[in-house]
Amino acid sequence: MASTSPPRALPDLSRSASPGMAQALDWVGMRNIRLPLQLDDPLCPSAVPSGVDMLINLPCAGIRGIHMSRLYTLLMRVAKAPQSPAGLIALLQQAIAGHAESRSDAARFVWHGEIVCPTGALVTPDLEGWMSHAVKLEAELSTAGAAIWLTVEATYASTCPCSASLARQLIQEQFEREHAGQGTIDLQRASDWIGRNASFATPHSQRSLAQLRVRVDPSARWDLGGLIGAADDALGTFSQGPVKRADEQAFAQRNGHNLMFVEDAARRLLSALSARYADGVIEVTHLESLHPHDAHAAVRWGAA
Repeated sequence: MASTSPPRALPDLSRSASPGMAQALDWVGMRNIRLPLQLDDPLCPSAVPSGVDMLINLPCAGIRGIHMSRLYTLLMRVAKAPQSPAGLIALLQQAIAGHAESRSDAARFVWHGEIVCPTGALVTPDLEGWMSHAVKLEAELSTAGAAIWLTVEATYASTCPCSASLARQLIQEQFEREHAGQGTIDLQRASDWIGRNASFATPHSQRSLAQLRVRVDPSARWDLGGLIGAADDALGTFSQGPVKRADEQAFAQRNGHNLMFVEDAARRLLSALSARYADGVIEVTHLESLHPHDAHAAVRWGAA
């Protein structure tokens, strides 16, 4: 009978070999791992395709590398259940504990995904559709403590106040030219003229982008709906999903009541979000229709 010998141990160069150049590293791991992930939030009721970064530090200069498969295994467990802020901190703790021999004491998790939210029309009853928002989560744990950041992107319309003022001036001048010397003009004639000529000049408006980055308490909930809703209320002109003519008219009215420069948009969002979150960063970009370049404003508060 042939003898059987025990399997030979597989080589592990990350442990048995010294690095060619001894140097500690801030982060080591994997980026853009594709996997489905669900957040513990009503706006993310099911797992969505995601890109995930999973990293730990390598503070010991004499250790060549880490075991990345251990990090990957942890992520596979994470993908099986909705994730809360506290759950991500527990994940980072496990990542650090799993690399005790590397003397790692910091871990980082980054998630990129997209949520698709149900939405209704502005005024038409029972007209429903969907809106999407890019979402990014960043969780970090180190000897300095835990930090979790939530970033949501939203689109809205911005109508330039300067352009609106210039357009109104042209309409006024045209009205005066056509009615010069006529004295008093009755209400119906004036109304008819406005109906024919109110678009004699129109202000420029454009699709605009808001990136909202806020710090989340690890013991709290994500509250995606609260963040998005506060931004929507502040701007008043979030892009719409389903529309009929009545909804388009209502949206035009909202734009008329919410003329804004990029600076105005940043300040409105700051006022709304700083009342809800202790730390954050706001970046707004207006994709100009007047210019071939964009207008941009950014503001931060707290410890951001």
